[in-house]
Amino acid sequence: MLHASSPSSLSPDPTTLPAAGRRRRRLARPGRRALLATLGLIPVLVIGGVFASPFIVQHSSMVTTLEPGAVLLVDRVSPELNGIQRGEVVVFRPPIAGYTGEPFVKRVIGLPGEHVSIRAGHVYINGQELAEPYVYDGELTTTSVADYELTVPAGDVFVLGDHRADSYDSRGYGPVPISSILGRAWLALEPGASPALLSSPAYPSVVG
Repeated sequence: MLHASSPSSLSPDPTTLPAAGRRRRRLARPGRRALLATLGLIPVLVIGGVFASPFIVQHSSMVTTLEPGAVLLVDRVSPELNGIQRGEVVVFRPPIAGYTGEPFVKRVIGLPGEHVSIRAGHVYINGQELAEPYVYDGELTTTSVADYELTVPAGDVFVLGDHRADSYDSRGYGPVPISSILGRAWLALEPGASPALLSSPAYPSVVG
């Protein structure tokens, strides 16, 4: 079950930052106005039998897909029923030893058993380059090594933020256990904008 922090914990705690200078996206309980607006749009937060929990995006690792201040509705049921799919935006507990802060939100890139490569700023799945139109400003995907190679273990997924230059993700802490995923972000409500469904992109170049 997703749990949100109290207002006093919304500022980043330097003792829980994964690495110096790296910012992470955190989720917090929405303020009264945002929550009332959400409830006004979705009276009981039960849409077609899917239960969703509202949370506010605080940081920028998923820009421009998710802007800071957006209220996310997190589906906690369908991932259990249908599994995790590539391209989905998920909320999860990161596999960081001793970390007790808020959940992270990233995009699923690699699935169990797949080989992930990052070369010359581009992501490859099983040798096929991944088309990623959602990446912020066409940023290159950089790593601490020239050629990043990893086979995703069974029961795990490989996640990245859309704002590649401002995301602490599987490049830093490795694959994420599916058991740590709390839900799939399926609707975003941003100030002054209409609700936006977070659909998964197609990846025609990836086979297997």
